[in-house]
Amino acid sequence: MKISKKKGFGLLEVVIAAGIISIFAGGVVLLSVASLRSSVINKHRTQAAALAQEAIEGIRVIRDSAWIDQDSTTEWDTNIPLTTPSGSFNRVYYDKSDGKWKIDSFVDSPNCASGSGVENESWFKLDKVCFNRKLTIENGPNEISNTDGTTNLTSRKVKVIVTWSDYGKGRDVTVETLLTNWRAY
Repeated sequence: MKISKKKGFGLLEVVIAAGIISIFAGGVVLLSVASLRSSVINKHRTQAAALAQEAIEGIRVIRDSAWIDQDSTTEWDTNIPLTTPSGSFNRVYYDKSDGKWKIDSFVDSPNCASGSGVENESWFKLDKVCFNRKLTIENGPNEISNTDGTTNLTSRKVKVIVTWSDYGKGRDVTVETLLTNWRAY
């Protein structure tokens, strides 16, 4: 009768097992990093969408305020200027001094070093990320023909673009809406 001696793992088997465990652990780490990165990008995308929507809502307030200002000469789009020439962008902000939303032109600064998210700026610094909000307003496609042969524009196309950078890659969110003079219909 033969008695066989069982020996422990050989050196080769230990190296192979360590390699398999390392590959598995590395995959878990890479998956975790990718998941965290995706989560951060989605958080910033949500913040950018909120900044864009805030601008759209501000312009709607400006339009609606024209209807209730008790001045019969104010048109629905009196305070909604068309986009200014190249190099200047329209911006929308809430002016705390008089409690009104406003749109005006400005020359964009090249970075957000001064941006703090306060009114009268196009840069917003949230969680150490710089968001830049730009606004364009164009005549919309809707118009009404008057009995005297003239036409009234009854819509404005509003486009808000919020840009920022995540992990060295530029990103943006664009929100567009057609603002109409629904009282003209």
